[in-house]
Amino acid sequence: MRAGRRLTLLPLSRLVAGRFSASPAHAEEFSGIARVWLAGQALDLVREHPLTGVGAGGFVLALAERAGVGYIVEPVHSLPLLAAAELGLPGLLVLLGFGWVLARGIAMTTRPEGILVGAAVAGLAVAGLFDHYMWTLAPGRLLLGLAIGLWAAQEKTG
Repeated sequence: MRAGRRLTLLPLSRLVAGRFSASPAHAEEFSGIARVWLAGQALDLVREHPLTGVGAGGFVLALAERAGVGYIVEPVHSLPLLAAAELGLPGLLVLLGFGWVLARGIAMTTRPEGILVGAAVAGLAVAGLFDHYMWTLAPGRLLLGLAIGLWAAQEKTG
């Protein structure tokens, strides 16, 4: 069984190894440095605006005002950090509360359809820990909304 999993990842081995090893590739090194810098900027904004944040969709604008010429101006690659920076700690608490309710519902699901759709929602939630597209891009919001809607609909019919 382990060999089967290894064979599944074989075509992606170079991509995975580049992300999780000491890669000499400049692009990988720069990507890691940029993500750490963006996370630090997000935490600074949370410290400066703990109750209100900088406003929905305002992270990039606030970052553009602070960043020097040549710096990366893009959303932080973590949905919880982005929510905290844009909506403040109350917004982060709402997001975490929603996540808790969703996780609790997924854990209590016994129907196969619910487990399958719950796994898709859980996968999107994990992806949200490492990227921002479900918050900042319309297709990402649509994907997340459809997955949550499917899960909620099957829960109602169960």
